[in-house]
Amino acid sequence: LVALLVTTLGYLHLVRLRDIQEQRRTQTRQSFEVLATQRAETRARDLAVAMREAFEGTELGTLGKVVRDLVAQDPQIIHARVADRDGRVLADSTRELDVANLPTLAEGELPADGRARVSVRDRGGGARILEVWQPILADAGGAARGVVIFGYDLGPLDAQLDALDRERR
Repeated sequence: LVALLVTTLGYLHLVRLRDIQEQRRTQTRQSFEVLATQRAETRARDLAVAMREAFEGTELGTLGKVVRDLVAQDPQIIHARVADRDGRVLADSTRELDVANLPTLAEGELPADGRARVSVRDRGGGARILEVWQPILADAGGAARGVVIFGYDLGPLDAQLDALDRERR
């Protein structure tokens, strides 16, 4: 009877420890994702403020250079694009643009309500991208003049979370 009681208590303690570890892992995952989202949103907001000034008459080549330089500084940024309010892409970190033939954003990529938007999508092979759409505002309360779009690599975050999962096991 004593052995059964000790075994049962030991098992219950083990189950409780496993539940505590799972809660901590979930909390850590959520806090890492929040931090990654905040970092990406901050970078997009900073670029949107810089682009507000650039919209005042800077050449598109300069906009493209600013965007490519930003991406080069942060290895987690996969791509960045700047588009005007009509959806014409004015700068793209992945390619040089032909001023005479500017591409346009796909349907639904330009936020209709002028608000920032964040989403996570699969990149293929289990990789994920955090995408941030940040409006470029004319002034503090003005209408959107365009949008900055960031693709942020969640691979390093996923690797850290996978390491936490392996430690748990």
